[in-house]
Amino acid sequence: MVVGSIRLEADERERRWRLCSPQFSLAIGVVERGQLAVLEWRNERTQTQWVKEPVPLFGFATTLNERHFTSLIRRSDDVGAFVFDGIEHEASDGMLTMRCRLRHEHLGVVAIVTLRAFDETSALELSYVIQNKGKETVTVSGLGALLLTLHSAEPLTAFTLTGGHYDEKFPPSGFSLSECPLDDGTIVRFDCGAEGRSSQRNIPWFAVAREHNGIVTEGIIGGLAWSGRWNGVVERKGNTCTVHLSATEVVHRLVPSAELHSPSALILLFTGDLDDAGWQWHQFLMRYWCPPSPANFPWVQFNSWFGWTTRIDAPTLMREADIAADLGCEVFVVDAGWYEGCGVGDFGHGLGNWKHHEGKFPDGLRRLADYVHNKGMKFGLWVEPERIDLETELAKQHQGWLAKRDGKIIGGGRYGHLCFGNPQVVEWFQKRLARVVADYDVDWLKWDYNIAYGLGCNDGTHGWRFRHLTTPC
Repeated sequence: MVVGSIRLEADERERRWRLCSPQFSLAIGVVERGQLAVLEWRNERTQTQWVKEPVPLFGFATTLNERHFTSLIRRSDDVGAFVFDGIEHEASDGMLTMRCRLRHEHLGVVAIVTLRAFDETSALELSYVIQNKGKETVTVSGLGALLLTLHSAEPLTAFTLTGGHYDEKFPPSGFSLSECPLDDGTIVRFDCGAEGRSSQRNIPWFAVAREHNGIVTEGIIGGLAWSGRWNGVVERKGNTCTVHLSATEVVHRLVPSAELHSPSALILLFTGDLDDAGWQWHQFLMRYWCPPSPANFPWVQFNSWFGWTTRIDAPTLMREADIAADLGCEVFVVDAGWYEGCGVGDFGHGLGNWKHHEGKFPDGLRRLADYVHNKGMKFGLWVEPERIDLETELAKQHQGWLAKRDGKIIGGGRYGHLCFGNPQVVEWFQKRLARVVADYDVDWLKWDYNIAYGLGCNDGTHGWRFRHLTTPC
């Protein structure tokens, strides 16, 4: 099978598969005891072989019934192991996808591990689905989306990136690069921080690089596509370096016939220095991962918050729209304060209503949207889906929708956090948001998020279902 510059070579008899391209080659195969392993991973531009002997698949690590599993473990009769049970592959839109089926010997659990390669890049996307094919419920308490095992006798350096927090330091400490030489025994730990925001303390991103005379020459760059809590570890022991990226605080009771999706992890073999790595990473993300931007984006924006905060009404905003249009603004955004229950004070009052404030907009918000559109601008509107004013009727009528940790509502004071791990909440908000967009002819949503949820919700009545690129709550 060939997709652009990528070729898949398969030896079904020997149960060996190799992805080849001008940028990289990756070989996987079934080893003794029927387990699946990565046999080789090489940068074809530099001929550096990062994997030299069998190691676990890069995209699969989990904990089931308090036992940790990868695709390649030293198994015992009582614990069992995941063994190879088949492979499928397909090609589409510059991508070549392999799906490896692993079956646990005792638990009745199947893991479908996906490895996706992309034309004209060395990037790989990794993820898996756990399916309970048995008759007993299985507790899943770990979703490790990335497990890299690398072999190198050369000096290596680990790089991590701090999160986007704000402070008064100069230069700002947010988005600053940290580096640590990986000597024998070195462990580098990085995570999201205690507040629960995925990019608060660190970004779920790393690089492991080789250097020559203090200059990075090549390496691996990677990240975790996950909006919830996570942690990462880079460790070196002798000539072996391991990298783990995992979604944390995940505890899920997987009932028979149910399935659970891991986050995706992305990795890329780069050649050159960190600037080259960033460019290669950027090119891959823009071509294959990021959704396409609208025409002429980014737009010149007017936002009501910075001049008026919540002290907004239809006459004021129409005057502002006149000025914004004359200045050449392309989108006019009505920020917080437009909804029922919000006066001219705290913007959180009324959150959850998501219906226009009749005192501020007696003719409806749609009239303002039409006015903005007639001025040749797009109409934007602020929302904050997760936060709810506990004094609204919605909160009072649906106490079971509130995210709770050990019985305590997550939030603070008058405000709570809705649990978007609860399917009822998801269904309600999808319908409510669709109605807001339709009723007010919204072109642009400013989607805010102001409540840190810490360890997240552990209310067992919410029927959580983890989905790709979502948080449990």
